[in-house]
Amino acid sequence: MVPDRLFPSALSHRSNVGRRLCLGIAALVLALGLAACDSNGGGPPPSDLEGTYEIQEMRFTVSGVNNFNILADTLIASDGPPPSPRMEFFGGNATVNLIYRLEDSPGSSLLSGQFSTRDGPVTADFSTVSEENRFEVLLPAVVRFQREEGGARLVVNQEVRDVDLRAYSPDRYGGLTQSVNGTFRMELERVQTE
Repeated sequence: MVPDRLFPSALSHRSNVGRRLCLGIAALVLALGLAACDSNGGGPPPSDLEGTYEIQEMRFTVSGVNNFNILADTLIASDGPPPSPRMEFFGGNATVNLIYRLEDSPGSSLLSGQFSTRDGPVTADFSTVSEENRFEVLLPAVVRFQREEGGARLVVNQEVRDVDLRAYSPDRYGGLTQSVNGTFRMELERVQTE
């Protein structure tokens, strides 16, 4: 048998076949992965959630602490149209916006994220928003909504850890010496579809 080094074109041909095989397998795995992501895992399509949702309740509760009603104590509410504070869901690109106005603020603020309807709950991911901006309203990086009334209401009751309430509201929580664990609660009601 003649060594491969004497026939470089044969070796080159074998390595090209190997590369093509690897590329074909990688393309197949990628296509199957994208198909699985697009299937929503049994959940509704993102377009089912499309619309504007008025925030009916937004609070952070901690056992043994004077609890904080973010909606009543921090945000300025208006009936609109559109209402404020609110969340807007866009099904085409699965994006979500939280729009609100803080007391003593000249204008509205907007936090943008992505959402997914897979596996039952609606998951809104705001992890690309700075922690400082999310902290204005004690918003977790990832928020998990339960759908009620066919998606007309979205409800969150989510455990949150290590929240520095003293930094959030020094006047109210100045006596706290350490971060606390609590529950972030939010209720949304759909007021219009896009």
